[in-house]
Amino acid sequence: MNFCEDCGERLSPGTAFCEECGARVPLARPGLAAGGTAKKAGADGIVYTNLPLLASQLHRPEDILLEVIQRFIADAASHGIDYVFVDASRSLSGVATVGEHLELIRSRMGEIQGRYLFILGSSSVVPSVLWENYASTAEVDPDISSDLPYATLDATNPFAGLAYDYDSMLRVGRLPNVDLENYFSNLELSRRHTGVVETFGVTARVWAAMTEHLYQAIAAGPKVLASPEHTVESVRKHIPCGTNLLLFNLHGSDETKYWYGQENFSYPEAVEPTSFAGLERPYFLAVEACYGAAYEGRPVEESVLLSALSGTCVSFLGSSRIAFGVPAPSLYLPKGCCADIVCGEFLRNLRGGMSAGDSLNMARKKLMMGQIAPEEVKTLAEFSLYGDPTASILGHGGKGIASCHSPSSRLAKDICISQPDVRQAVRMELAVVEQKIVEVVEKIINIQYTEFKGGTLRFYRNVSRKDMLNAVVSQKGTIGPRYLIMDVSPLGQVKRVFESK
Repeated sequence: MNFCEDCGERLSPGTAFCEECGARVPLARPGLAAGGTAKKAGADGIVYTNLPLLASQLHRPEDILLEVIQRFIADAASHGIDYVFVDASRSLSGVATVGEHLELIRSRMGEIQGRYLFILGSSSVVPSVLWENYASTAEVDPDISSDLPYATLDATNPFAGLAYDYDSMLRVGRLPNVDLENYFSNLELSRRHTGVVETFGVTARVWAAMTEHLYQAIAAGPKVLASPEHTVESVRKHIPCGTNLLLFNLHGSDETKYWYGQENFSYPEAVEPTSFAGLERPYFLAVEACYGAAYEGRPVEESVLLSALSGTCVSFLGSSRIAFGVPAPSLYLPKGCCADIVCGEFLRNLRGGMSAGDSLNMARKKLMMGQIAPEEVKTLAEFSLYGDPTASILGHGGKGIASCHSPSSRLAKDICISQPDVRQAVRMELAVVEQKIVEVVEKIINIQYTEFKGGTLRFYRNVSRKDMLNAVVSQKGTIGPRYLIMDVSPLGQVKRVFESK
């Protein structure tokens, strides 16, 4: 390049920045979008970051990181995945707001008509949204950290009354601040691999039946370990080194680095950040645990997510906050709910050959079918994908990924996503109910959900839905607060039950 694209000043040979205006000089790599903005039409998606902030957090020079990213884009192109690179720092100042990033992404995505968005960096590089949590007044989570706005290109809190066109959503994945070269190398290995899928799972004993039901969709034969029978040491020893598809239905905590099993009042440590160190193949993982994807403000050794992505993990699905599922002895929703659906469908779709991004979007679509409970809206918001959204466990060669793209499935030029106002806003108010309803709920707790006996029972009314009460039992456990939430009709009939993970 002889002249600066920004100001037109002649450039000295080999310079990385324009001496006149300071603009970054794109590296000369044929066929790649240079430096900052995507101009190419008809690409599959965007690799998106704020390069100066990413470089600062990874303690790497910007020009070196740019080379690493461009090599990754070239490798992806060799497998039929056409990415272009967008550096937000060329258009935005500092970290910027979620809204500013959405505006920039909307513009660039309109130019290329893509459907995948791969974010590089933590929320201090490209911010996640923080939404007020309206799912339950009784919960300790005041907010929800989410990357859902980057899929919908709308930062409106979903509790405010939105429905989404899941087929038109962007497929989004985020790679937090981990070693890019290591991750890209494992991703390249996964794309070259076309061998068998080897599965593995761990469950809290109380959720064994549900976990085995989910596991049957991705594997033949029982390979699900239960905890307390298995703890950190035995779990680590029992995971085959060739495993590449994993399911964990365990408890989690925002105060520790562990995922926990459970039976009665025993909560043994079952998984820690080093648990997957022995895995040799690139792998895909889904975890239902509360705070299963916790990484903000944590070093690698204190986060299972960061440790996994620093190893051989290429795709990780988990929750930023308290997650919910069907209680162990429940007679309601035998096929699961909330985290059960999102994680189970995600893995089933992966096993069927979908990309990670498509797998999550299909799981979200399944989650939000029928009458929607507040806990399901929260599940939609809090579960995010970490890793490249084009990653596939069956690998991709040549134009393999391109077969997923048809002109009709791409976003419209103006990125107008249909969002009819059909979801009910959720605000909970303490309610006084008849004694007979209290007795019905207490009886169910004492018989079916004995681990919540002695917990604090409160009734709440959804102010936008007069035909249903919420009975919320909160129990202080050894790994943090736990919740049992029942949808109860004004006549005392229990319709649905949710338990925190």
